[in-house]
Amino acid sequence: MSTAVATREGAGTNLVIASDQTFFNDAQRAALVQMGLGDAPRGDIEAFFHQAKRSGLDPFARQIYMIGRRSKQGNQWVTKYTIQTSIDGFRVIRDRKGTFRGMEEHWCGPDGVWREVWLEEGPPAAARITLYLDGFVKPVTAVARYDEYVPLKDNRPTGQWGKMPALMTSKVAEALALRKAYPQDYSGLYTSDEMAQADRGDVAPEAVPVPVVTQEAAQPAGDGLERRRPSRDWLKDAAAAPTQAALGDVFHAAQDAGDLNVAVRNPVTGEGHPEFIALGAYLRGLKGSKPVEDVVDAEVVEEPVKSWPVADIPNGVES
Repeated sequence: MSTAVATREGAGTNLVIASDQTFFNDAQRAALVQMGLGDAPRGDIEAFFHQAKRSGLDPFARQIYMIGRRSKQGNQWVTKYTIQTSIDGFRVIRDRKGTFRGMEEHWCGPDGVWREVWLEEGPPAAARITLYLDGFVKPVTAVARYDEYVPLKDNRPTGQWGKMPALMTSKVAEALALRKAYPQDYSGLYTSDEMAQADRGDVAPEAVPVPVVTQEAAQPAGDGLERRRPSRDWLKDAAAAPTQAALGDVFHAAQDAGDLNVAVRNPVTGEGHPEFIALGAYLRGLKGSKPVEDVVDAEVVEEPVKSWPVADIPNGVES
């Protein structure tokens, strides 16, 4: 498989990964910081570069990305990074191989009877994908169980899993089948659909760790920021938001709660010279790290993107 990162014709920017590169350049590293990876260890960034290069997927076009999640190990919370892509990214790799001849998809309920189309109101129990590939003696089949991959919040499916459970389960099964067929190409890569369930239980996603400032924080007076605890953990909610539209919902919920002017640490300045900004300004800065919409198969499912009014952030900065 070619290791050349796919780029659009004429898109000769500093973010294009050259064929002779061995690591991200300065412009690319700056973009990674803006994407929420400023605190990722060098080893994880090296692995991210390696996967982007070998897969030929563009990390700056959100074809491939790295997600940090806080997970509990013993009595400590640690950040573990996972390299993810969408099912479309998997299909790009598949089509480059030139061996794909088609696939079949089926769903079943608790009765175990496979159906070509799922018309029930509730979610299927499982989805099955069968791939037909040149060079294989038999078709490659994989099964994904709905209850093993559905992300839950308050025991209810979240995001597209609540709207299109049959499609989402099928996409997971397709990723499993492709990895089963071509482990060399897909090893270490996971789709966002497969990893959605990783945010359940005692695992929480993390974008950039920015602690909320308490009343006792040392900060010069006169900046107009509020030194108090917000009504809820908006940073956690923002990190869990899958799209810009979902992040906009967090922004407006914080606005309704009167928390947009609560002080948080600016991640750009670092620990050595801490600077504090308004929560609303911080949320605005996260927009670039989120995809604009959810991608469902080959169709774009658009969600209404709400406005982010600077006037509602007393000490916000236009960006």
